[in-house]
Amino acid sequence: VDVTGGADGIYAQNLGDGAMSVTSTGAVAGTNGYGILARNYGTNLTISVHDVSGGNKNGILAVNDGTGAMLVKSTGAVSSLNAAGINARNEEDGTNLDIDVSSVTGGSDAILATNNGKGALSIKATGAVTGTAGGNGVSATNHGTDLSISAASVLGDSAGINARNYGSGTLSITSTG
Repeated sequence: VDVTGGADGIYAQNLGDGAMSVTSTGAVAGTNGYGILARNYGTNLTISVHDVSGGNKNGILAVNDGTGAMLVKSTGAVSSLNAAGINARNEEDGTNLDIDVSSVTGGSDAILATNNGKGALSIKATGAVTGTAGGNGVSATNHGTDLSISAASVLGDSAGINARNYGSGTLSITSTG
C-alpha cells in the first residue's frame, strides 16, 4: 500500500512510555515535506520501510528521545530533493542507533546519523549512497561506544564518508565498492 501526502507522507509522534514502530511495504512520499517524520519519547523506535521520498525536507527524519534503541531499515530507495535522505538522531537517554539500508540519495547529506546515546552507532548500506549540494555521502557522529560503517558505494559532494567517534569504543569503516 502506498502513502502520499501533500506535505508529509507519514508524521508520527509517540508521547507515551512504550515503543514506537513505523512499517510500510509500499512507497511513502511527502511531496513538499518529510517522507517520514518519526519522533519517540518512549522506549525503542523502529522504522521498517521500502521506498521513501521527501520533498523539501528529509526522506526519513527519525528522532529517539526515548530510553531504548533505534533501528532505521529500508529495503528500497530513500531520497530527498532538498535535505538529507536519512537524518537519524538518538538522544542522551537512548542506547544503540542502527541504520540498515539499500540506496540513499540526499539533496545534501545522504545519511546524517548522530548517536548521543549510550550504545553503538552502526550504518550498513548495500546500495549506492549519494550526497549532493555540498553534502556528504555518510556523515556519522557517535558519543556512545563503537562506530561502524559498512558501505558498498558512497559518493559525496563534500566527503564520501565523514565519521567522528567521540565514544569509548572503536571506529570501523568498511567499503566493498
